[in-house]
Amino acid sequence: MIALSLPPIAIPSIDILRLKRVTDHAVYGFHPVGNFLRSEIDRASIHPPSTMPDCVRLDEWVDFRPDDGEPMRSAILVMPEKFWSYRRHVSILSPVGAALLGLQAGDRMPYVDGAGKSCTLSVIRVQTPDVKPFAAEKSKEWHTSWNDGPPDGPEAA
Repeated sequence: MIALSLPPIAIPSIDILRLKRVTDHAVYGFHPVGNFLRSEIDRASIHPPSTMPDCVRLDEWVDFRPDDGEPMRSAILVMPEKFWSYRRHVSILSPVGAALLGLQAGDRMPYVDGAGKSCTLSVIRVQTPDVKPFAAEKSKEWHTSWNDGPPDGPEAA
């Protein structure tokens, strides 16, 4: 079996402290992804937001494909407290989320899933829009107008 080398990763300087904080809590709490996330943060290059390459970062969309034949998936990489929808989010404390952090389009990354299986994912496209993700752009009225949580996406007029 040919070993897949780890692609370089980049993290914006504005995210590094909160990533380290959640990683420390995960490691000390024996979270199964804590050490993997810590190793990814330790090997990352840290950039000011103005010089960040187009890579997977917190609160932004990424299109990726697990290499085990699953269909492409689009999701927002989020901190655990922002995770509320499997269809829309990937937590940074999941094996896939930790593997995605800092990757660029075209990168392939090995990781171990929750069942202990060796996997690889491929980043198809990184979307770094000027607009914040759906949940972040809504006003306070939005938070009080939905009794059962936010909608799944845009609605027709």
